[in-house]
Amino acid sequence: MALEDPWLWLGAALALGVAFGLGRTGRWGALPVPPGVASSGAPSGAFSGALGVALGVALGVALGFALVLGFVWPSPRQVPERLPALALLLLAYGGVALWLPARRGRMALVAGAVVAGWWMAGAPLHPPDIARAALPWVATGALAMALAWRLTALRGVAAAAVLGAGLLLVAPPGPYPALALVVLAAALGGWAARAPPGSRLANLPFAGVLAGLSAAPMLVRGAAQDWAVALLPVAVVWLLAAWRRG
Repeated sequence: MALEDPWLWLGAALALGVAFGLGRTGRWGALPVPPGVASSGAPSGAFSGALGVALGVALGVALGFALVLGFVWPSPRQVPERLPALALLLLAYGGVALWLPARRGRMALVAGAVVAGWWMAGAPLHPPDIARAALPWVATGALAMALAWRLTALRGVAAAAVLGAGLLLVAPPGPYPALALVVLAAALGGWAARAPPGSRLANLPFAGVLAGLSAAPMLVRGAAQDWAVALLPVAVVWLLAAWRRG
């Protein structure tokens, strides 16, 4: 897909608007707060804002991808087809998992990363297929986990921008640079909503989508430069986290 395609820019605008709108809605305290958060002493307004950004970015990406690619939930035969459904799958999973007791949050995060890797690896069900898909499954799940662990709105913008630049540079076959623009637009919308950082579990939907898009060229072509590009978002997020702490 060419960057001058109007559907691409419409999808990016939709992703930005949904992410910003839900983020602002959350800041007004209009989203429900899970009981575990309410009883933990965390400010409900802050959590609601962070949840709004997390849900808005994931939903914005899903809608933007669907508009650009022209479908939402096909079978996971081709790698680009897996991305809109991945966003919706993780959005639904994260929305449910956030209501689990806080002590189970880490287990839910790991399980969600495993689901993301499984879906991007082609959703294998039979032992021979699982064996063939083991490496991309583990790699994508690890990327999702690493991103969710240190993601913030601003780091998400930086990671999406670097990923888009890397995809333009290595030029993998497929619509991946165009989809990176949609992800960047959604991340910008979430950052512009100015909500405080959310929990790692709330980060999972966007982190999973970012990991899936990062890993897509690796799944399609598997060249050395594709593996390098897949690691860029994680490297940016963790370097920014280390710089902030230092």
